[in-house]
Amino acid sequence: MSIYDLETLILRCWWTSARKRLQKSDRRNLDSIVILVLWILWLERNRRVFDRKTRLVHQLLPLIADEAVQWVLAGYFLVEPLALALGRHFGRTFSVSL
Repeated sequence: MSIYDLETLILRCWWTSARKRLQKSDRRNLDSIVILVLWILWLERNRRVFDRKTRLVHQLLPLIADEAVQWVLAGYFLVEPLALALGRHFGRTFSVSL
């Protein structure tokens, strides 16, 4: 088993365990948030590999917050709790008018 297989297994076990602790109605929210964070991590991985540039964790968190806001503004409200929480943490506000 390679290190990548082990990391994938650990992530899958954590995600499955976290989902089981939630009510069914909240599981989609968690799934969406995990996918959003993994998307930002994938973009950062590509940035490191292809551009040879890196960001630290404290630099990635605002990017996650901004991406969550963009998802909400596009109508994907399952990540709204993340957008609001991170927005408050970074002193940002947003509103969605429908």
